[in-house]
Amino acid sequence: MFYLVNCDTYNCVDFQAIVGISDNKQGVMELLFNYHKLHFTILPNISFENLLFDIQIFKINEENYNYLLEQINNKEEEIDEYHKIHYNNFKPECSHTQFLFVMLINDLPNYDIFDKEFHKKYNKIIKKSKQIII
Repeated sequence: MFYLVNCDTYNCVDFQAIVGISDNKQGVMELLFNYHKLHFTILPNISFENLLFDIQIFKINEENYNYLLEQINNKEEEIDEYHKIHYNNFKPECSHTQFLFVMLINDLPNYDIFDKEFHKKYNKIIKKSKQIII
């Protein structure tokens, strides 16, 4: 099974963040660990329970998994640079996953690491995927 862990800030101006993808349950746990580790790094005084983020785990198909994997691999250098600048050189655990934390702000001309077409495709993947709890 293929998984997408998405972080949603309650659709505040279409503000979302990709958390990561995995092709196994162990990877989902790694993604959640990375997410918690990142927030502890950048927001040490805010507990996990007090964050205004909604973590969603989706079952996605292989085609969408491969698309996201390809997009992430194509932007590897930009992702590393982004983590270095915005998250104090944060290094995620990535034995079973692809993890990144980037802002997807759809109403700006600057689309951060990914372009507008990626944002559209990502939103379609989210809408067509089934949210699950493991």
